[in-house]
Amino acid sequence: EYKANAEAVYALAGKRLDEALADKTWTAAPVEQQPGYESLPPAIILDADETVLDNSPYQAWMVKTGADYSSESWNAWAGEGAAGAAPGALTFTKAAAAKGVKVFYVTNRSVEVEDGTTRNLAALGFPMGGNVDTVLTKDEKPDWTSAKGTRRAAVAENYRILLLLGDNFGDFTDGYDGS
Repeated sequence: EYKANAEAVYALAGKRLDEALADKTWTAAPVEQQPGYESLPPAIILDADETVLDNSPYQAWMVKTGADYSSESWNAWAGEGAAGAAPGALTFTKAAAAKGVKVFYVTNRSVEVEDGTTRNLAALGFPMGGNVDTVLTKDEKPDWTSAKGTRRAAVAENYRILLLLGDNFGDFTDGYDGS
């Protein structure tokens, strides 16, 4: 069911991407996007964990060993670059890149594991940024906190954001109350 649901979400995202490309006034980030965005090149923003990367082996390790989550074990896992791709994510992001859409990964993984995360994404075949930093991590810059709005705004300075994909409200807006 998980695989079918994930693939269905990405299939729908592909259809919405085509609609967004056809409509120059379309933006998925009305708060962060500034006037004149219509002429900017297109981009999409995806969360990393449980959106494009499947961390179930880390979860399984915790169950098998009886370990609780810790920053130390998580950073070791994330830095290893061993996560798999979420179903449908690779096909979708490759199709987006083939249409000239820049793919950004805005993650609350810490800057300490950015290199491992970038290697992981690249090894799986996800589109990377070339000369543009497309893996935007928490604390990479002083104002890049766990709230992702400042990172969406950084992308919005140079790109028209067509879609936001994620697995919790914070991937879409900083204006949620957490309940």
